[in-house]
Amino acid sequence: MNAVAERRLVVQLGQVYTKTIRDLETTLAETPRRLILEFIGTQSICPDMALILHELIVERPPEIQIVTHARSGLVNASVLPWILGDIRIMRRTGWIYFNPPRVRKSDNESQPGWRDGEWWDPIDFGFFHPPIHHAADMEQVARIIDQFLPLDEIAGKHLGVEDLKQYGLLAGNPIDSVLESNLAEGTQVPSSQMNKSNFGRTSSRTFDR
Repeated sequence: MNAVAERRLVVQLGQVYTKTIRDLETTLAETPRRLILEFIGTQSICPDMALILHELIVERPPEIQIVTHARSGLVNASVLPWILGDIRIMRRTGWIYFNPPRVRKSDNESQPGWRDGEWWDPIDFGFFHPPIHHAADMEQVARIIDQFLPLDEIAGKHLGVEDLKQYGLLAGNPIDSVLESNLAEGTQVPSSQMNKSNFGRTSSRTFDR
């Protein structure tokens, strides 16, 4: 049986994700050659859900190419599933943002990094999470994202498209228009045209799980 060429799923940020998980599992089982995940909304994914999406994405069959398209700005844990794409796309006015952690009191560190902070209060996400559950998941999210972006440098800053190009998370050459055109038309992107700089500081296939 011929493989499905392409599938597209929309992840509504801040919504109930049970259906999203089921739809993603079903789609991955079909083994499409390419899966486009679009992120839309003005809220944030809670860290627990981000880690579930992370597991599904990194454990997918290797022949599936993942394209992550941020149609809205991404806050905190919402960045994680987007950053895992083999190809990442963001609207031209898009951005990402991480709240800085609440700093633990320390006599030895005047400027502690993210590993030295208390992770963000659950109220930042608009949901209630038991503190231990929330903190543990947020630290896992941060550990993974730090392999792509230096959290010590970017926490508390809005990073736009040009900033993300500087960090290697978005393509920064003429192949951008070719990729966007092919994706819009539903054309398979040849592997030779994939911008390897899209993989950031480490490939989504090689980071620590």
